[in-house]
Amino acid sequence: MSCRFVVGVGLLVLASACGPSTESEVAEAAPEMARETAPESVTEEAEEQPQFPPEGAMSLSALVAMLEAADHGSIAEIEFEDGAWEVEAVKDGQPGEFRVDAATGAPIEVGDTEMDEGDDAGEEAEETVQLPPDGAKPLSEIIAMLEAAGHGPFAGIEFEGGSWAVAAMKDGYPTELSIDPMTGDSVMR
Repeated sequence: MSCRFVVGVGLLVLASACGPSTESEVAEAAPEMARETAPESVTEEAEEQPQFPPEGAMSLSALVAMLEAADHGSIAEIEFEDGAWEVEAVKDGQPGEFRVDAATGAPIEVGDTEMDEGDDAGEEAEETVQLPPDGAKPLSEIIAMLEAAGHGPFAGIEFEGGSWAVAAMKDGYPTELSIDPMTGDSVMR
């Protein structure tokens, strides 16, 4: 049996007598074979790559400052996805989600926070939204500090586990940071 090896999409693909036999057939089949043989976790990771706003988009610190001034509530998470910023905030004790245009900061759509399915009894469980403690620096100031330090563009920021989890670019490389909400300093998780 004659076998050929083709590397494609970071995976090793084996073509045997049962599969493509000429180099051109192997080259044509390699991407499809790689998709078929890729572990599910690899394909899921590729789909979950962070998205970043396009060139010319409003700086995230300016956008968040505008949202803070418009009193949309306390921001718990902001993530760039599908061409817009998705914002999760809590206002008057009620969580809500809305999307804003990356270039203008104008609201695109407004809705309620989706509820997670509850236990087998059919009860709905509210999604727990974590917020920074009282006296924390405004998120817009923290983002401005990160921008001044060379971070950006940003893919998203979420308050979790007592700190801001930040996904951004720095010097052309993706970075993940944990930021203290009181000081704006980077912390270890």
